[in-house]
Amino acid sequence: RKRKRFWGKLIAIEGVDGSGKSTQARRLFAYFKKQNLAAKIIDFPCYETSFYGQMAGRFLQGDFGSPLEVSPYLASLPYALDRFKVSSQLEDWLRGGCFVIANRYAPSNLAYQGARLKGEKEQEKFWDWAEQMEYQVNKIPREDVVIFLHLPAKISQKLVSRRSKKTGQQRDEYEKNLAYLEAVEKAYLKLAKRFPYWLTIECFSQKEGKILPPAEIGKKIIQGLEERKVIK
Repeated sequence: RKRKRFWGKLIAIEGVDGSGKSTQARRLFAYFKKQNLAAKIIDFPCYETSFYGQMAGRFLQGDFGSPLEVSPYLASLPYALDRFKVSSQLEDWLRGGCFVIANRYAPSNLAYQGARLKGEKEQEKFWDWAEQMEYQVNKIPREDVVIFLHLPAKISQKLVSRRSKKTGQQRDEYEKNLAYLEAVEKAYLKLAKRFPYWLTIECFSQKEGKILPPAEIGKKIIQGLEERKVIK
């Protein structure tokens, strides 16, 4: 599990659909720019620019059958190949000393596909396989830190539904299924315990019964990155 040495840092932002990943990725990018630090940002899957990203988009819309019925091992491939396609670009940015912010990365495969497997052993087996494919076979850069934005699936699905009505963008097969999103949330929580370089950010106040403001979540992210010495 050794990773290549780079001057830069790769920061992946993860969470269930609707947890605010895009918002926080862009806030963090703006923070780095304000601090005069070299930074790049990339969204995965690359739906618009990548052949494999387009395949992932078609998969989510059910063009190849129900996404919840295709084997997790097969379903992982277009997403993994999408990352592999730009891995040399990521390495160039990291060699150049950039903070690279990935809005979703390899951990999305672990959570979203692993959530469909029953039992701890099957999940663990899949996670080992997926890590081997991503980091050893495809040799994509490993994250320095994974920021997991934890928001209860019930809340996040409501936000996705509201966004869908506002933008007219159709929800994909994953976003429509609350039971599945709850399984994904549980998978993320397991992964956060499994990997020491994960940083869990609670985005919902149980005490107040509401989502924290984006600025407050952003402050927690910066604080967590400073504590981990990812930024000084």
